Amino acid sequence: MPETFEGAANGGPVYVFKNENGKRFIKQPGALGIPDGAWTLAIGVYDFNNDGYDDLWFANDFNSDWAYLNNHGKNFIDNSESLKSSESNNGMNSEIADIDDDGLPVVYVSQIYQEGIEPDGNTLFKMSPDGNFKDVAKTRGIDKCGWSWGAKFIDLDNNSKLDLVVSNGYFSGDPKKSLWFSTGTLGSGGKDFLVDARNWPDLTDGTWGGYQHKCVFYNKGNEFVNIIESTDLNDNLEDGRSLAVIDFLNNGFQSLLLATQNGHAYLYQVSNREKRNWIGFSLIGKESGTDAFGAKVKIELDKRTLSRTKVPTNGFASQSDSRIHFGLGLNNSIKKITVFWPNGKTVELKDYNLNSYNKIYE
Repeated sequence: MPETFEGAANGGPVYVFKNENGKRFIKQPGALGIPDGAWTLAIGVYDFNNDGYDDLWFANDFNSDWAYLNNHGKNFIDNSESLKSSESNNGMNSEIADIDDDGLPVVYVSQIYQEGIEPDGNTLFKMSPDGNFKDVAKTRGIDKCGWSWGAKFIDLDNNSKLDLVVSNGYFSGDPKKSLWFSTGTLGSGGKDFLVDARNWPDLTDGTWGGYQHKCVFYNKGNEFVNIIESTDLNDNLEDGRSLAVIDFLNNGFQSLLLATQNGHAYLYQVSNREKRNWIGFSLIGKESGTDAFGAKVKIELDKRTLSRTKVPTNGFASQSDSRIHFGLGLNNSIKKITVFWPNGKTVELKDYNLNSYNKIYE
């Protein structure tokens, strides 16, 4: 168990495996500069400094998050100083996207919110032009969602703006027996007391962050509004964990796959299908690897420029659709489409079809 609820350094080791010519993976000595000891629950992948090499964001439980820059494939350099203005101690999800259409990504890290006990809630780290990050979750209205786990950005109605869905709930047992007090006193026992699981209370004899409504945050531009009550997700009070975004029907309306703790898996499909355009891309690499992991597509519309990056493994313990999807709203034409391959090459697409998935080869 963790040696402390904040600043724990007794977590597991970090392993980095290098892909050797698509034949096997070889363990790299010293994890290429990434230290051991964190209670990492999710790793987000994104090229934050646009140098063609994917960087890493570690969502750590019982400690602050880590940010590591990829040193041109040689090793990783600690860039956690860029997070100094924001705190995070219960990280359980790392979802990254350019939701503001300004080329500066945000990182959504799920945390814990419980009124009067855990007041901080989830974090939305917005990257600034100087490379530093600032938490803007409260100003955007997406900080409070109970004991949060998996979270994914998704354009629910194809209006071209990315919305956010968050799963939550830790343990739903006897609702008359709250475990918040008994677990909250553990830290007062000291490090040696806390690390021994035999000192922890019986977590099957009560409720700890249980019976929670999931969150569906609809993007209204400068803020998000929780519309959970207008969705079928409102009836799901099971303890949520992973979320994956997948277009199962290949019709441009992405679905949500929700996994729960000791429960069922649920598939939610968008029912409000207004006539809005969309476009998708299936990227197949060559020099960049078959999966073209980390490739980016940029679309220029009349008044906005949208960008999406192929990072389907971001989130929490899940993998989403590997195809890149754009909702276009009422736009029935695109001024320019550019594909940025991981090897540094860029290609402008001339031949494509709206309202379908376009297969693009490197």
